[in-house]
Amino acid sequence: MRAFLEVLKGFLLGTVLCALFIAALIVFLPTAGNEARDRLAIQLAQPDEVIVAQEAERLRMPLPRPLSMYSTQYEAEDQGQTTYESDGRLVHILDFGTGGQPRPMVMLFHGQGRNGLSMLDMWKATGEREGLLLVAPDGIGGGWTAMVEDNQRIEALIEDVAVEYPVDRERIFLFGHSAGARHVLEMANHFEGSWRAAAVHGGVLPLNRVRPAAEPTPLRIYIGTEDTIFPYEEVETVADALARAGHPTGLVTITGHNHWYYTIGPSISRRAWDYFAEQ
Repeated sequence: MRAFLEVLKGFLLGTVLCALFIAALIVFLPTAGNEARDRLAIQLAQPDEVIVAQEAERLRMPLPRPLSMYSTQYEAEDQGQTTYESDGRLVHILDFGTGGQPRPMVMLFHGQGRNGLSMLDMWKATGEREGLLLVAPDGIGGGWTAMVEDNQRIEALIEDVAVEYPVDRERIFLFGHSAGARHVLEMANHFEGSWRAAAVHGGVLPLNRVRPAAEPTPLRIYIGTEDTIFPYEEVETVADALARAGHPTGLVTITGHNHWYYTIGPSISRRAWDYFAEQ
């Protein structure tokens, strides 16, 4: 009798343990999967570098850039560029390559109401140092659209430039500020293009415009903690969404910086090129 009770006790204990194990699998496995997915998205979109406000002060450039990072006055000047008209828009080019050697090309997209000269101003020092071909089109009407035909125009522009200049086809990159940033991210997220990677400052596309990546273009987003036009929390949310959509995404926090680009732009361009060169 005692032996029977011992066997019964062991059987019941084993049944209970087995039931608890199965219950744990049912409850734990989906949760673990969700946590892994969330951790991956957060990890990809976490700030991977911090640019402090003191560095922005140190890297301020002389006139014609404004003396204050909170200034609203900025007028882009002639950069010694070549300018021509293509498909109804002006295109400004600075070529710092040498001879017939293919050079990396960076396409630059300006903020609302400005022009390509403002972007050449911010990238000129980096372009000269690294031997880059800088191409800065003017947005039609002072801005950019997300229409397919505008993206087709940009691809056609890349082809036109490649006819006139020796372009390294494996190293074509996109960079945009503000409205130009939104346009760059929209192109990188919605379309397959000849670009290798993209970086932006002070702008993202709306969350409801994020789609599964047409191709997994690497992205880097520079955003100030004091930006009131594209608030940091909003940008962080979109960066997470872009990571989930399939883009390797880095979010770079600029502590104490607002939306104003035209004092720390040369520093951002240097860092953006370092990022591009790693791709």
